[in-house]
Amino acid sequence: MNLAPTASTTVMLALGDALGAGGFAAAGFAAGDFAELHPGGRLGRRLARVGDLMHTGDAMPQVAADTVMTQVIHEMSHKKLGMTTVVGGGEMLLGMISDGDLRRLLERDGPGALCTYGGRDYESESGTIAPEAFAVRHWLLWKGGRLLR
Repeated sequence: MNLAPTASTTVMLALGDALGAGGFAAAGFAAGDFAELHPGGRLGRRLARVGDLMHTGDAMPQVAADTVMTQVIHEMSHKKLGMTTVVGGGEMLLGMISDGDLRRLLERDGPGALCTYGGRDYESESGTIAPEAFAVRHWLLWKGGRLLR
């Protein structure tokens, strides 16, 4: 019938994709570059690095192991992340205390829990993730319960 150019449009789409992919490869364009250009898109979020998402410095809740529990609660409430890290000498990570840990402690020990120290009741299986790691990979491991094993 020769009325509508069906094959030629499909061929042109394929040719355009091939040229684009070849240009990306020649320029050394990687998935991380795409994430920087499209950070709000689905692929950009999947390619986000841990360092782009993590809290650092004063924004990171942190208490020493000898911090009394009332101050631990203050730090957790002030930083609004639902947890705090517990650090030892030289700011070495010892573990973390979450809102859930705090509730379980209060149920177990009652008001006496407020007189304890952060270093006594932290979750010691806490791990660290390198800032340059892909966040989605570690989130999936955490969600599956395999991050700390």
